[in-house]
Amino acid sequence: MPIPYRDADELDDLGLAGYLKIQPRQDSSGFLAALLLINARGEPVEFTYNRIETPRAFLWRQADIRRQAIKRITVTLLSLCPKVPRFILCLAAEVSSDIFCAEHVKRLLRLLPPSSMRNRRRRRAQE
Repeated sequence: MPIPYRDADELDDLGLAGYLKIQPRQDSSGFLAALLLINARGEPVEFTYNRIETPRAFLWRQADIRRQAIKRITVTLLSLCPKVPRFILCLAAEVSSDIFCAEHVKRLLRLLPPSSMRNRRRRRAQE
């Protein structure tokens, strides 16, 4: 039984998966974050990381500081990364869902144009 050859173009059509990891710094003065992108084979394609310092203000609640810092560091990671993942995996304990609903984050996560999905289906139908 012949096995069809899959070239790199088909891997590009499948898109990238992103893994977002955010954790507080050990001295509790901020957060560290990283975004790892992999292709359909599981090979690393891009790695972006950043850190953010948080204020030690008594006027802010800790939950508000955390939410704002995580939102800001997520936006900077997505804007620094040269490629856009098809989807992002992260721990719910680290990142709340409302971050990905914010308008400035939606603009950074551009959707795959429908025309490339149609082209991919056509190629598969021809095989």
